[in-house]
Amino acid sequence: MLAGKYVSRAAVVSAIFPGVGALSVLLAGWASDRLGRNCRALLLALGLAGTAVALAILTSLRPASAGVVLPVVMIGIVAFCLLGPYAFLPGAFALDFGGRQAGAVASGLVDGTGYLGGVLAGTVMARLSVAFGWAGVFITLAVVSALAAFGALLLWRLNAHVAAPAERPA
Repeated sequence: MLAGKYVSRAAVVSAIFPGVGALSVLLAGWASDRLGRNCRALLLALGLAGTAVALAILTSLRPASAGVVLPVVMIGIVAFCLLGPYAFLPGAFALDFGGRQAGAVASGLVDGTGYLGGVLAGTVMARLSVAFGWAGVFITLAVVSALAAFGALLLWRLNAHVAAPAERPA
């Protein structure tokens, strides 16, 4: 019976990532609709920056002193910061970039890149975990998230710069 208790607790805890992520997708979509087209890049930048910070904190936690709650909370924060803005990529972002003529192609390129990343991630993350431990994996993910946040911030600034002349009255 004791083993069943741990399995059920693990199932509940593992549901936090997709559960919080689903809430994040809804809130990010709502915010995107309210704030306008250019805000998607800003929301992505903020989400990726939050992901990087949460992963860095997760890396610094020590099992003996962190307990169970804090790591689970940090994983929930990663899910909240990452999954909502991530949901824009194959849909809204692809339509923004491709327009009516190439929206499907843009979506396919984004999704295809994501699947390729998923294939490579298994091998790369496994090798990182063997060589540097889980802290190395989380640090790598935090760095990649921070770099992606910087790229999204540049995109936001570029879009704001391009949109500014069009929004000015003549």
